[in-house]
Amino acid sequence: MRIRKMIRSFVSVLLLSHLTVTTTAISQTSETLTLNRAIEIGLESSHEIKQAKSQLEQSRHSLNAWKSSYGSYANIEAYAPVFTNRFREIPDPETGKIHIVRQNHISYRSSLIISQPILFSDGTLSLFNSLYNLRQDGENTYQSDITLNFNQPLFKTSMRKIDLKRAELILQQAQVNYYQQKRELTYNITEKFLNLLGAQKSLELARETEKRSREVYQLGVAKYRTGLFSEMDLLKVEVEVANDQNALLNQQETYQKLLEAFKLSIGLPIEKQIDIEHQLQIDSIQIQETDLLDQAIQNHPERLLNEISIKVSELEIKLARARRQFTIDMNLEYGFSQIRDNIQDLFRRPEMTQIANIGFNIPLWDSGQNKERVLAAQEELTRSQLTLQYSLDALKVEIKEIFVSLAKNKRALKLAESTEQKAQKSYRYSVMQFNTGSISSDELSLARQRLNTASLNNLRAKIDYLLTIEKINKHLTEMEK
Repeated sequence: MRIRKMIRSFVSVLLLSHLTVTTTAISQTSETLTLNRAIEIGLESSHEIKQAKSQLEQSRHSLNAWKSSYGSYANIEAYAPVFTNRFREIPDPETGKIHIVRQNHISYRSSLIISQPILFSDGTLSLFNSLYNLRQDGENTYQSDITLNFNQPLFKTSMRKIDLKRAELILQQAQVNYYQQKRELTYNITEKFLNLLGAQKSLELARETEKRSREVYQLGVAKYRTGLFSEMDLLKVEVEVANDQNALLNQQETYQKLLEAFKLSIGLPIEKQIDIEHQLQIDSIQIQETDLLDQAIQNHPERLLNEISIKVSELEIKLARARRQFTIDMNLEYGFSQIRDNIQDLFRRPEMTQIANIGFNIPLWDSGQNKERVLAAQEELTRSQLTLQYSLDALKVEIKEIFVSLAKNKRALKLAESTEQKAQKSYRYSVMQFNTGSISSDELSLARQRLNTASLNNLRAKIDYLLTIEKINKHLTEMEK
């Protein structure tokens, strides 16, 4: 009798805990999410998608910055005033002697510089305009310069074009990465949602099992009072009730953990109360393995990223080779300059200034430094090519595994549905036999366990099949243009 009292107390505590958790959950308002709604929220609010969006915007701004650098720009420089009071050595050109004199003056200088880079030739066209005023020993000296300068490198790889191309490729990488994150996130949300749905169905099954065990217990009590049930049989039923109550609490904990992890994965506030609903609709899909492989290769983000990496590596090789190129710099300058004692005459009859020069840069030796840079860039290109080939081979293996899983899941689903139907029929028959006293509580418990196992296996088979279909859909998702 003491054992029975202990078991009954334990059952009461478990039942009270169950009712408390259920009442608390019901008392809080919650939002019911479907799979499509969960995906919409995840693609807007999840941590992964926010990171990918930020990277995409950063790359877009970087490209815009590069393009803007090819437009004209203007600067004003001003030094006002500049006070000088110092000794300085000045050579006498006639005698060759060095005279030390004190310089004591104030000067003002302002300059306007307007430049226009030339993208197709890598040259620069600039306009300089400066005004200078020197005040010394009570006298003023004014100088005005206006100059048009053209600088053009010859026989040189265009660094501006390479920088622009690299910025464009980085933006493409960010776009592909964003597409990849959206694709992976859609699948991951679907997987988490279906697993959470499985936990929800398991919780419902655990509640139904606990309810059935309590009904059996009530029937056992009635039989015990009429003498049709021994005390040992009643103890066994009470233990079954306690075990089912404990299983129910464990399943509630599992569901709650999965629910919190799911909210975190789609970017919902942790304190927000949600529920989920979804019909596990099993739809067949008709596609050939070769067709799926062709579309998967076309849409494969790893292929796209590796192809971009190859192009970036080719640019790095060009840059490495350009560091040791023979180059010529042509510089042409045309302008006017004037020096006067008063500002009124500063712009009258200015003197013309002309400069033309050509500079040569002839690489001789660098102890093999640049050669090693070129070889390093070539190795990077080789590694990118190997990675591309490996990703394509891995994709082929993945597609084959998907079709193997699809065939297995179809057979498992058909078998699980049939097994659950048979287990339901067997359990109903066992309940009838238990009510008439033809079987014991142990045999009824075994029938209930077989039904629970069959129901869970059928649920898992449906989820596995739907996830396999989702993998196929993931490879069919095209990148947005």
